[in-house]
Amino acid sequence: GIALPRAHGTCTKCPIEVTTERVEHDDPDFWECEVSLRIMFENGEELESPENIKVCKITTEQRSEMPDKIEEAQEQILEKSGDGK
Repeated sequence: GIALPRAHGTCTKCPIEVTTERVEHDDPDFWECEVSLRIMFENGEELESPENIKVCKITTEQRSEMPDKIEEAQEQILEKSGDGK
């Protein structure tokens, strides 16, 4: 499974879309993830072409950092939308 950020008494801050794909690699335990934002609306208007912003890439050794990186991306999208703290 994919570890998502959790906090007591809260729900998901932003919609999350997960896309997976298999890739050939010499190491059978190899795992890689790219966390990015897809901005589809600005000022309440749907953008003609969504903006994709790469936040980070996570590898097998960093897998435990995934919830923190997803939370970082959520905070970035909330700040961009004006709903952040």
